[in-house]
Amino acid sequence: MGFGGIDRETKESFVLKVEKRDKNTLIPIIKSFIKPHTKIMTDGWKSYSDLKDEGYIHEVVNHSIEFVREDDCSVHTQKVERMWKTLKSVLKREGRESENDHLYVFEFLYRE
Repeated sequence: MGFGGIDRETKESFVLKVEKRDKNTLIPIIKSFIKPHTKIMTDGWKSYSDLKDEGYIHEVVNHSIEFVREDDCSVHTQKVERMWKTLKSVLKREGRESENDHLYVFEFLYRE
């Protein structure tokens, strides 16, 4: 499983392989890559529910209802969704779950 994020302004991004996507796994990763008081936009995954308590400005898009928040069209996860789609296509092209996945991810991040 993968986890990552992208800065909409700078286009800086990070991608990591994770064994679980629970709160205890993801919150420390978020804290190591994203400064406190940063606005984070996510889907409604329950592992993100404590981001405000961790000092972040957390905006949520409920993907079962919409992909861009109706009340504020700047709140969406389209950039990170696009990043994942592109990365997955690179990994599929090179052969999934190979021992060289980390090299393809590195190359993807470098090119992006």
